[in-house]
Amino acid sequence: MARLDADRVLPRPPRSQPNLNQPRCAPSCSLISWLHSSERGRERRGNRKSHPLLADQQLSLYRARALSRAARAMLAKPNAQPNQSLIDGIATLQALATSTEPVGTRELARRLGFEVTRVNRLLRTLAYLGIARQTADRKYTSGPGMHVLAAQSLFASGLIRRALPPLNQLRRFGLTVALGVLWRDNVSYLFHAPQGTDVSEALGRIGLYPATRGGIGMALLALLPDEDVRRLYADVTEIPRFPQGIQPLLMELREIRAKGYARVLVDPQQNYHTIAVPVGDPAHSAIGVSGWIPKANTKTIVGALHAAAAQIDGVALEDHVDQVPVPDQREAI
Repeated sequence: MARLDADRVLPRPPRSQPNLNQPRCAPSCSLISWLHSSERGRERRGNRKSHPLLADQQLSLYRARALSRAARAMLAKPNAQPNQSLIDGIATLQALATSTEPVGTRELARRLGFEVTRVNRLLRTLAYLGIARQTADRKYTSGPGMHVLAAQSLFASGLIRRALPPLNQLRRFGLTVALGVLWRDNVSYLFHAPQGTDVSEALGRIGLYPATRGGIGMALLALLPDEDVRRLYADVTEIPRFPQGIQPLLMELREIRAKGYARVLVDPQQNYHTIAVPVGDPAHSAIGVSGWIPKANTKTIVGALHAAAAQIDGVALEDHVDQVPVPDQREAI
């Protein structure tokens, strides 16, 4: 009986185990080894049936399906040879990372549109590596290895460490200040600070956000060629903020490319705008401010954002940016 209880709590090793005679390494090292050695063939997808959802499940389902869809709609060049097993594993890991509560195998498979047996094997592998963790009720959530990977990547890149001082300086405008990265058709906010928010509360406070709904996402989408944007939204029934389809989105992206920054109306009722610029060459992220921004202040705001982006990227600028008091702020950028 004790054996059964232990099996219920602790995940069994996957069928294809690593050589246990070799020295063990850190979770991140194990993950990298698994990713490089994973050469399983593609598995046939089962029938995908739609099910009614509760209202509080809609956002999680949107995020998971977006990750699955984006993983299948590769932005790589046609002559690339992506590993489908790796793609599915990353999609499963990402869907697990964005779930606010532990999730069961069947539920996660339904969100991703994968076979249950496929997701079960991927989750067991992630749990074996310590990237995922199985709870007492046999659901899965983020494991310590996932936090290790996140901490290691942020530390190694130095992005947050370099970004905090210039982002804090941008708060003098009295607006929401944010730093985000593009993941397919979503933005992940590494820093999001409404007016009056402590810096410690600005880190990791918002999950994935549709890229077309905010200035940071639009500034980063504008860096992609039109054909990549078309491929990215090829399977999307309705593009957020662009119900008429891909053409209006492409037109706005061309305007952003021409200007060098994005100014997006994010709240028509309160006349809130977001102004955002990319960071890096080539760009790896974008920063922006959001709230009530008169059009006359756009040039000054853009100048301040470019100066902050250069500081984050380690480029010194001597342009002096005057302070422009802009009241109020917008919660979503």
